Amino acid sequence: MSIYIEIDGDATRPQLDSPDEIVIMPHICNNKKIFGGGFTGALNRAFGNGPYSTYINMAKSPNRLDNFLGEISVCNIKNENKIFVINMIAQNGVIGALNPKPIKYWALMKCMEAVKQYIELNIVPLDKPFKIHTCRFGSQLAGGNFDFIKELIEEIWVDADIDVIIYNYKK
Repeated sequence: MSIYIEIDGDATRPQLDSPDEIVIMPHICNNKKIFGGGFTGALNRAFGNGPYSTYINMAKSPNRLDNFLGEISVCNIKNENKIFVINMIAQNGVIGALNPKPIKYWALMKCMEAVKQYIELNIVPLDKPFKIHTCRFGSQLAGGNFDFIKELIEEIWVDADIDVIIYNYKK
């Protein structure tokens, strides 16, 4: 039986059950090549430019202007095969007066399905314990409703036997 729990803490410093645990860290990015606010800034501080470089390289691919909503890019932090940051492109632009809710739920659902598939194909065969450790993605700078996002997490990941730990960051 998989779990969904919320704890206070910093998602970039996951609380592991064992030293062998693999961390999957999905989060939301925008499609405008802007990276460094909110949780993406915390990722840069914690892990260097790896997640940012992966995101920018994805955005620079041929035929990639604003049309990569719903796609993911994966960064293996320091090639340790322990922490995988997954950039989920589910935000059209950035939050502002003219764009109060940049999250696109259809893109988020597509990304979350892709994360599940990535786990099934690349993490499960490693036969090591793993969990998703992440922030309350989509609910702050993306302008989304976390109660709805939580339902998506439960239906797409938890119902697929993927354990999820959500970190509530306290400044």
